[in-house]
Amino acid sequence: MRIRADRDDLADVFTRANRAVGSRSALPVLQGVLCDVRGGQVRVTGTDLEVTIRTSTEVEVLEEGSVVIPARLATEAIRRMPAGAVTIGATDTEIEILGRGPRFTLRPLALADFPDLGEVAGGGIAVDGDQLAAAIAQVTVAASTDAGRPVTNVVWLTTVMLLVTLMFRYTLVTRTWLMFTFVIFTLCRPKYPCP
Repeated sequence: MRIRADRDDLADVFTRANRAVGSRSALPVLQGVLCDVRGGQVRVTGTDLEVTIRTSTEVEVLEEGSVVIPARLATEAIRRMPAGAVTIGATDTEIEILGRGPRFTLRPLALADFPDLGEVAGGGIAVDGDQLAAAIAQVTVAASTDAGRPVTNVVWLTTVMLLVTLMFRYTLVTRTWLMFTFVIFTLCRPKYPCP
């Protein structure tokens, strides 16, 4: 794999994909991002197996291929490059990031170990970001912030309506917004009050 693109474009896609990469993982390959180069584009995928971010940008393709690059190191290396064209090349044993002056060399992570995430079914939908943020803000105030019980701190998004449920408090708040349903499950016991 070998590509050339503007530093700012590469920094943007690597930074976005890097947001899904966990800082600590039982699987070392999850600390990397999958770079897949095909047809004039690089597609960068980061995941922690709960959240996956896929992003892409057009690049000059010198050689097609795929590689798993250590996410944080690559993102920082690209950001530190001077403005202009940046070249990323990868072999089985080495990843080279070149700019006008600096040169970074990294070790690739095992491509075979990166999880097969499949493709998203359906075309998705488009919503106004401000309205979505406002709708989520209305229901997340009821979610528990207790890090000791992360399974109970859930916001569930489906279609139909916006719904907040607090169990053991017998409180039910319903909000309808753009045919989505947000459900927050918070398990509250008398000795563990809800927020």
